[in-house]
Amino acid sequence: MPPSRPDPVLLSAAARAAIVAAAAAATPAECCGALLGRHDEAGARVIDAVALPNRAPSPLNGFAIDPADSARSSALARQDRLDLIGWFHGHPRGAPQPSPRDIATAGGFPGTLHIIIAPAGLRAFITAADAWHEQPLIQETQPCRSC
Repeated sequence: MPPSRPDPVLLSAAARAAIVAAAAAATPAECCGALLGRHDEAGARVIDAVALPNRAPSPLNGFAIDPADSARSSALARQDRLDLIGWFHGHPRGAPQPSPRDIATAGGFPGTLHIIIAPAGLRAFITAADAWHEQPLIQETQPCRSC
């Protein structure tokens, strides 16, 4: 069931730059990484993005994040007084929408924020057991001074 009201996702200029750089560095493979920030009553605020190694057996066609990399990302977030609030990955030859593989593998983690980057841009989603629900993505163009 989709959320009754999509919550906006605010993507800082620094986080967007980190995601774009990770995608460029990984091409032609899929990039992946952690989203660090905060959740509040207004939605999610992504303050930073940390590129992680793609541990998929075939990184040209999918992504996988090692649990140890996830734990390190969580520790980094805490060090910066942030939370690990989700993940990003790339579709370098596709659209910024979840693939059937994405939907199948994320079903065990409902409520997780994902940002997908592709040549056509970035989109944000929240996972459910059998679907991903798009969330409004607001991209800051200037550095956030209050983050």
